[in-house]
Amino acid sequence: MIKDLGEHPEDKKPVRVMKGKFGPYVKYKSLNATIPDEKDPHEITMDEALILIEKRKEYDKNKRKKNKYT
Repeated sequence: MIKDLGEHPEDKKPVRVMKGKFGPYVKYKSLNATIPDEKDPHEITMDEALILIEKRKEYDKNKRKKNKYT
C-alpha cells in the first residue's frame, strides 16, 4: 500500500492507493482504478481518487454493454 486516503464519503469503505504489477492504482471495494502516469501516486487526494473511481465504473459499465451484443 502506498497511501490510505480514508473512507469513501458515501459508504465509509476504505479507499487506498496501492502499488501494483502494472503501476499504481486506487482500490475501492473490488474496483481498481488505474492512476495516470503523469500523476504522482503519493500526491493523489480523495477528490481525485473519487473521479478515477467514477471513470472506472463508467468504463466497466460501457464495456459490459458492448459485450452483451457481440
